[in-house]
Amino acid sequence: MAFQATEQIISDGPPETAEEAVRKYDVALGECDADIFNLEQLLLKKREHRVRLASGREEACAAVACQESALKTARELLAPQQNAAHPPPAQPGRQLTIVPTDMQPPSATPPADPSAPEGDTSADSHVPPPDEPGSGGTGSQPGAGGEPPEVIVRGARMKQILTVMAQRPDADWGTGDVAALLGVSESDIAARRALRENLRNLARRGALERVTVAGDFHTYYRPRMNWRFV
Repeated sequence: MAFQATEQIISDGPPETAEEAVRKYDVALGECDADIFNLEQLLLKKREHRVRLASGREEACAAVACQESALKTARELLAPQQNAAHPPPAQPGRQLTIVPTDMQPPSATPPADPSAPEGDTSADSHVPPPDEPGSGGTGSQPGAGGEPPEVIVRGARMKQILTVMAQRPDADWGTGDVAALLGVSESDIAARRALRENLRNLARRGALERVTVAGDFHTYYRPRMNWRFV
């Protein structure tokens, strides 16, 4: 634009005075300044628009990451419940074929095998309390009559629980002890509730021995080391 203005100022017409030439240059410079100002304003608006676009993109990425984290957390929380809900309908059929064979000898001599599922609670109630939680090295044994029946374990979460507890088979495990090794925080109430339910379920099925300590309202569990993962 300055070049065009210069062409207009330097003409082939009759010579002009210096003042007129200066005024024309001032007009041309003013037009250039106005154009530069307009372009700078447009550039500023474009930059502001780009900043808003970048901010919106970051918020969208954060929302996507939050959704993925929520889905992952939901899957982890629902997985133990699904594993605990689905295997039992399939398990009874198999245990009905296994447990009767293991329970035939105790049926002839009931006091000899306290490891039967119905007698598991009574065995736990009279064996552990007299002993200290860590001193009952033989407390995990059902008795002198024989080994506890094998328990089939399918659920992934139950496998993790039993694998952790098998590291110290003679110890009495509380829910907090298992949760600490599994990485379940105290603030995760749903995961803690699912863990307690899995421990109770494993105790009902005979894979864990429920231990009570006099004067302690907490429930402890001791692995019986009689399970098999499938």
